[in-house]
Amino acid sequence: MPTEAMENTVANLKESLLAVAGEEPILKIVIGDKERWRFLNTDENPWPEYISKLLSWEEAKEIVDYDFDSGFGGTESHPIMAWTQTRVIFSVCYDGSEWLASAPRNPTDGITPQHYGGG
Repeated sequence: MPTEAMENTVANLKESLLAVAGEEPILKIVIGDKERWRFLNTDENPWPEYISKLLSWEEAKEIVDYDFDSGFGGTESHPIMAWTQTRVIFSVCYDGSEWLASAPRNPTDGITPQHYGGG
């Protein structure tokens, strides 16, 4: 189910991650690369050493603390995967609209699977 980031076209990646994580702390995160770093108005990745590396939340929280347009069009946020004690959080995109979703970290009985990323 889309987070508030889908309803409001301006979102903050850090705030969106924390909202999906809820009461659980984010333990680890992997940040994917982007072709264009629009939020910084540059084509250059300012943090190449952090891309595709397993990071602690302390290492990553400043990197993902930026606003982006989560509405339809081109994607603007980093693709991410993050882990809490019980959930895996991941990026979802449909026609450029971006939000975060999560799934149980371990096999779980009684969940209802759903499609992510499109109608």
